[in-house]
Amino acid sequence: MRYIGRKLGRPVELVQRETYAEVLALIERRAVDAALVCSGPYVEGHDKFGAEILAAPLVLGKSTYHACVIVHRDSPCRSLSDLRGRSFALTDPLSTSGSIFPVAAVRRLGMSPDRFFSKIIYTHGHDNSIRAVAERLVDGAAVHQAVLEGLAMDAPALAAKVRVVDRSPEFGIHPLVVHPALDPELKSLLREAFLAMADDPEGRRLLRLARIEQFVLQPDSAYDSVRAMRGESRKSAARAR
Repeated sequence: MRYIGRKLGRPVELVQRETYAEVLALIERRAVDAALVCSGPYVEGHDKFGAEILAAPLVLGKSTYHACVIVHRDSPCRSLSDLRGRSFALTDPLSTSGSIFPVAAVRRLGMSPDRFFSKIIYTHGHDNSIRAVAERLVDGAAVHQAVLEGLAMDAPALAAKVRVVDRSPEFGIHPLVVHPALDPELKSLLREAFLAMADDPEGRRLLRLARIEQFVLQPDSAYDSVRAMRGESRKSAARAR
């Protein structure tokens, strides 16, 4: 953020919140200028107040990712369906990988999550969900593929305690978003600052630390699969009621 501030020629304040709903509220009220959010919150914000994508990270040559359902390495479970009657960790209600995907998958099995799982907890972090499974606090969890892969490099002993039993289709990666009414000049400066990072020695160094190759332009259509999954899940929930 200090790097972006230098490029913009103004101080930048980093604002953090525990949930995506709180972050979206800040963007909607224009209490912050930009936010890096998951694909699910972006779709929610786009539908609600027209949230716009400025840019998105490119990781391992792709601006997409998978959600992974994990269990302890010693678990007898071999698929999501095997987790019926067991405890499960979700990250945030608006998270695609940490909530929307597993909830939609359970509804496709013909059950609501609260009936399918014996207990559901919210961890508010993919790393927290991985640790909850590794330490046997829950039987399973749904997490972001990149977080799991990063943990395998940073804490291999911990990551080795979990095993992937299911994987989602590809979703558009977490975008940098703004309110549509943000000052056009600031919007343009922000976009260019992120897009140009890979062309600057200091920017490349910071991107490597974040395990990002570069920021790229990302179309709204990259999130259509998330929209479809959200719609499918809501219809299933309505039929269940």
